Amino acid sequence: MMKYHPYTTYHYDHIEEPDEFDCRQNFHTFDLLRVTALGRFKEGPNFYYYHEGFHNYSLRLTLRGRGSLLYRDRVLMLERGDAVFTSHYGPQRISAEDGEWAFFYVNLVGPSMPYYEKYWNRGGAEIIHTEQVDELESMWEQLKAVASHTEPAAEFEINLILTRMLTILLTERERNTPRKERSVTPEWVGEAAFDIAGCCCERISIDTIATKYFVNRAYFSRQFKRYMGISPKEYQLFCRLENAAMLLQATEESVSEIAERTGFTNQSLFAKAFRDRYGQTPIEYRCYGAKKR
Repeated sequence: MMKYHPYTTYHYDHIEEPDEFDCRQNFHTFDLLRVTALGRFKEGPNFYYYHEGFHNYSLRLTLRGRGSLLYRDRVLMLERGDAVFTSHYGPQRISAEDGEWAFFYVNLVGPSMPYYEKYWNRGGAEIIHTEQVDELESMWEQLKAVASHTEPAAEFEINLILTRMLTILLTERERNTPRKERSVTPEWVGEAAFDIAGCCCERISIDTIATKYFVNRAYFSRQFKRYMGISPKEYQLFCRLENAAMLLQATEESVSEIAERTGFTNQSLFAKAFRDRYGQTPIEYRCYGAKKR
């Protein structure tokens, strides 16, 4: 299981000062996609960035020029219209490949992010190319305009924009992929993953979710693990811990309050599960987050 080991180094060769925004608002809801940071960069030939061990995912789209991404032992060359979606838990390195590389990025968190990343990269590292660059850049502008608001209505608007952006790109990939190479994940498995993520902090059993799809728990668990790579129970725990990690960084609630709020019946079990995943206690994780803020 992936551990949390914060480490980053970077060097900028800005052609223009970046248009960047760090989002640190409190979160009101659990089952939405959320922005933690977003930016638009225009970089020169000496630009590179190394990122590892951070609690988010990143959507990046090249607007002009050429850059490269090293992710999961693959080097992807990025030109206008090339989009990538990556997890910041593992190492990645991006760099400019010519005199001017312009791109925007959005850093995201949310229980559905692992599903999006798995579906996008199919276990490796993939580029999705789109001709709708101007439309997606306009949507990035909309995100920036609402990202500073803290009221729940803004969270829903952010969620709608992000979902639309991801849908545009994933639909483009499916449209341009030969049928025989397309993902064969059953639609109901994807829906079940979103169901688990959406109610992960409630004490709803996997049996109850399986019943919704008219299958027994054993069959549901086998099929879910076959296509998602982990069991429904493991995915439920993962989503609970994702929400707990966000609350530790975004609120002043106590560890016991967060444990109860995210569906754990016992604070000791919560602390053990959290340490197993992130390599830190909840208190240590909160202190690191406080330094990052």
